[in-house]
Amino acid sequence: MQNLLVHTRAMNLITHHFHNICGRVGFFGDHAFFNEVYEALDAAYDSVAERLIGLHDSTAVPLMQVLEASNMKLKQLPQDYKDNAQMFQVLLQLENEMKGIIEEYIKSGQYSQGTVNMLAQLADDSEMRIYKIKRRLVK
Repeated sequence: MQNLLVHTRAMNLITHHFHNICGRVGFFGDHAFFNEVYEALDAAYDSVAERLIGLHDSTAVPLMQVLEASNMKLKQLPQDYKDNAQMFQVLLQLENEMKGIIEEYIKSGQYSQGTVNMLAQLADDSEMRIYKIKRRLVK
């Protein structure tokens, strides 16, 4: 689940960045939404990290490797955003990637029912955000 750990950390950082830089049309709603998302992703990151530690030990969450892998993922994203809609497009891409990662873990059959339940909840939360992002993009 380290790939999910890295992905949630990268999403948390980029969404927090979006929260800080969004502006122009739709500022208040977009600002609040990005805040909601980065806080949810922080909780998701914590849940995955704790699960990894519970299943293995604290060496399953090597901080420097997580940060380096998150940084690599962040470098693949645009560095300049012309408007809020572009940020929502990037977030939609990241959410779809996260949902795919989670579905692969669930389909693998290698996790306990409790871990599958946690992953299913993360997927459900992601799907709800995807719905909201798509609604925002049709504005």
